[in-house]
Amino acid sequence: MKGCLIAPTKIIAGLGMSFDVVSLDAPGATGSYDSHFASKAAVAADALVSGGFDFCLIHVKAVDDTGHDRMLAMKVKFLEVIGRMIGHLLVRLHDAEQQQQQQQQQTEAKQKEGQG
Repeated sequence: MKGCLIAPTKIIAGLGMSFDVVSLDAPGATGSYDSHFASKAAVAADALVSGGFDFCLIHVKAVDDTGHDRMLAMKVKFLEVIGRMIGHLLVRLHDAEQQQQQQQQQTEAKQKEGQG
């Protein structure tokens, strides 16, 4: 299996690299509260759809930091943000799978036409 990860914090990226997991950069991903979460989802989707990766780990430090900083309301907020991020990722993966199935069906139909 070929894996990648999106982790702006160097310690997590380094752990992944020690297991031959490729570290990818997401524009605007900071590893802090101001991180660009949609960018992480987009980079992960690209890696899984057309980058040849079988899995992608997305590290979200903001959720962890809110616990350390004892910011319960912010933790809930970032969990909701992560839920939306995962939703965007799932939609993108679903759309790519649907497109691949349509292309396969078209190819099969053309092959049948050529045989008839």
